[in-house]
Amino acid sequence: VGGKMAEISFQILDDYGRYVSCGAISGAIVQLDLRDLIYRDLKFFGATRAHATCFSDIVSYLRRGEFVPIVAAQYTLERLHEAMTAFMKKKHVGNIVVNIGSKT
Repeated sequence: VGGKMAEISFQILDDYGRYVSCGAISGAIVQLDLRDLIYRDLKFFGATRAHATCFSDIVSYLRRGEFVPIVAAQYTLERLHEAMTAFMKKKHVGNIVVNIGSKT
């Protein structure tokens, strides 16, 4: 998350809070008052590399029902262009799923 959503997230962090970003889908440029960073002892992290077991851990959580992904829409592979158009509009909440080899 980036852009305005990142700025809102910065403002609502508690003192000593941590902000972790693994992307900038809603904008790469954000405004930050450095005084907040300094005087509120905030910590900011970029996360692009996951621990080796991260993916298998997530799959385990999903299988046990501990994580339930929010699905905004599903498309067949034949409708990939439509799925990408919906994704680029950024109006959805949840995941946009493209089913490969199935008719949805």
